[in-house]
Amino acid sequence: MWTSYPFNVQRVDALRYMILQKYGGAVLDFDLACKRSLEPLRRFEFVAPAAHPAGFSIGVMLAAPNNPFVHALVENLPVYNQVWPLLPYATVMFSTGCHYASTIFTLQSNRTNLRILAGPPDQPRMHMLNGVVNTPLFRHFGSSSWHGHDARLIQFFKDLDQRILFAGLVFVLGSTALIILLCISRRRAPKADDEERRLPSFTIKWMTKIA
Repeated sequence: MWTSYPFNVQRVDALRYMILQKYGGAVLDFDLACKRSLEPLRRFEFVAPAAHPAGFSIGVMLAAPNNPFVHALVENLPVYNQVWPLLPYATVMFSTGCHYASTIFTLQSNRTNLRILAGPPDQPRMHMLNGVVNTPLFRHFGSSSWHGHDARLIQFFKDLDQRILFAGLVFVLGSTALIILLCISRRRAPKADDEERRLPSFTIKWMTKIA
């Protein structure tokens, strides 16, 4: 599995899960600056900040040694080791990155001692790490050095108004359906013309036989 990863960042992600499983502690990305002590968070078996628009960020993780959730993160790495052709960002996110970790998180039956930092109802994004942000605990510089060319495209669709995105999707699907129908009708048209051309000759032969 280790050698099959096409990108080094996947090995970095996998390694941070393995280290947390065995030794526990805290892991932080290089583009993060800690603004205050994380000691109050040690009462939880696992802590990570929420990510936008969903899930949590693996840029900051605190965990106790031999935590069952972190163990699940390590054990499921081979299962999710899939390559998305021409999509390096998606390959990383779904195999070892935030989307992978968030998926394993949702599969946990008991999440009582797993803490995802988001914010109060009036400020739900208080602790979220997304781009260049300042949260009560961290300053995130948002370097995103491992992002591939497809990350910009995904970011564009993520930031696009949902109504515009829905209208565009309907237009594309409608146009595709119309093109398919036109192609089918054009293929059927020559067959109908051939049948009309054959009809007179057949009629003449039939009348000749009668005569």
